[in-house]
Formats: sequence, C-alpha cells, structure tokens
Amino acid sequence: MKKITLLFLFLSSFAAFPQKEELDKILYSSTPKPFSGVVLIAKNKKIKYFKAQGFTDVSTNQVLNKKDKFFLGSLSKQITAVQVLRAADNGLLSVEDSVIKFIPDFAYADVKIKHLLSHKHGISGPEGPKTFETGTSFAYSDYGYHLLSIILEKIYQKPFAEISQTFFNEIGLKNTSATGIKTDLVVGIIRNEKGDLIEQPKDFSDKYVAGGLMISTASDLLKWNRLLHLGKLLKPETYTAMTTGYSIQNHKLMGEVDYGYGIRISRNLKHVEIGHTGYAAGFITLNYFYPATKTSVIILENLIWNENDLKEAFYQQMKIKDWVDKNQD
Repeated sequence: MKKITLLFLFLSSFAAFPQKEELDKILYSSTPKPFSGVVLIAKNKKIKYFKAQGFTDVSTNQVLNKKDKFFLGSLSKQITAVQVLRAADNGLLSVEDSVIKFIPDFAYADVKIKHLLSHKHGISGPEGPKTFETGTSFAYSDYGYHLLSIILEKIYQKPFAEISQTFFNEIGLKNTSATGIKTDLVVGIIRNEKGDLIEQPKDFSDKYVAGGLMISTASDLLKWNRLLHLGKLLKPETYTAMTTGYSIQNHKLMGEVDYGYGIRISRNLKHVEIGHTGYAAGFITLNYFYPATKTSVIILENLIWNENDLKEAFYQQMKIKDWVDKNQD
C-alpha cells in the first residue's frame, strides 16, 4: 500500500446547478469529511443531478469524471443474486436446491441456495463452524456469495468472471466487470489514524468478487436499476421473491431493514426504498431505487475518511439519500 503525503484538495467537474444548492452544499462540504466520488440522481429516464468531485488518483491530481470506474463493494451481491435467479428462471436450478447438489463435498446438507442468497446459512467461512442452525437467523456473509459464484461456475462450466461478462454484454453494461482487477479503476484511499492517505491495491482477484468486488460506473448502475426494477431481468414472481424480506437486519446506518436476496428493503421512511450500500478497500458505495417514483440515487466514492466511524465515513451518502427521500415527489 502506498502512502500519499500531498495535500488532498477537492474540485468539482461540473458547475453547481442553482436549483440543487442543497445537494451541492452537502457534496462540497468538508465537515465532518471531504467527498471524492460521483453522485447520480435520476427520476424515470431523466437525470436530475450528476456530478463528480475529487480525484481519481491523489498522487497525480487527476480529477474525477462521471465515467470513472469504482469497486462496488456489496452492491455486487444484487448482481450475483440476479444471475442466480435468472438461472432459476431458465430451469437450471431452484432456490430450494441444496448446495450439495452442485458442490458434492460441501459440509452442510441442509443449506439451500435460498439460504446463501438471504444470509441465513450460518456458515462463518470456509474453515469455520456454523454459528446457528440453517434458516433460524441472519448473519451477513461474503462467503455465501462466493459459494453462489461456484454454483454458477458448476452450471455453466465457465469462470465466474466470464459468466458475468457474458451477462453484462447481453444487457448492455459496457463498463461493468467481475474480475476483481481493473487497470483503469480509480485509486481507493483510506485515511489512517495519523491522518495519512494510504493508497489501496487494485487487484482483489483472489478475494470474494461475487460478494463485494465487482467494478462499475454510476451510469451503468442507473441502467442496471432500470433493467432490474422495471421488469427486464427477472420474471415478475422471481423479482417479488428477490425483494421480499426474509430477515430483519439491524444495520448500523439504516436501522432495521428487511433483507431479501442480495438486497435491502426499507419501509420505515417516507418512500419504500430498495438497494444496498457497499464498503471495500478504499471505496464506499450506495445504490437505492424508489419504486413509487422510479427514482435512483447512486453514489460511488474512492475515499474512506474514517474507517473506525461508519457514520462519518458515509456522511455525504446518508445526507444525500435522506434528501432524495424527502424531495422526490
């Protein structure tokens, strides 16, 4: 990891829109933290707000732009979930299938695909014991999504990255990948306790890509939202299953939310919202869709200012999301 010592400055790639002064104020604020990333808000097919702020690489002072690519963190889970559910729609598997059907040496015969999708399997990791009986509780798990990627590989007899790329090409996501590595990716930065800005690696191909390390742009995610939530990717009954809450997750930022298949559903706000947050090495992400108004809010950031304080790290993300919830009618 590379330590960066130069002064971290923030620039906007767009002039402020007068009618969006409240959003600009949140985005450009340096208190309690500065923001480096891209914000995209759209309603129906109309983009309402689209701005980039900060640097792709603070060591070169290269300014961010709207087309830059970011690691998605756990936004990856809904993409993996959709690929699994499309396989179910095509008769290649069922969410009621046991994992052992596809991975014969898997240790837990009672764990089904639906348990992996909804984090109700209780498996702590590849070598760890189960923390609860299958289906009885909720424990967030990247490992479960890694197992889903293995199941897809067994079905299609191809690497997960290749399976995903075929899917992305089919649906027109030209700037999205599941390799875990990208040469034109923006640089992720973590500010440590001493105030140093530490550059994070770009190669995570040996990690759990299906659960947290896909790569995309804000524009591709907007296209994804329209395809997923407007019925272009899944059968209606399958989409309903995906967005049904199977557990209550007590999230540190969102409070109590329903958790479906790779996606959260919040019903305790002014508008029902469906989406997820993401957190990877040097990257913070957020993607939420509001079905009632067909509004998307997408925020991709390449700076973690305080990794010991999640509320501070997600300060602009939560402020902007709350503003959208209250002002989208």
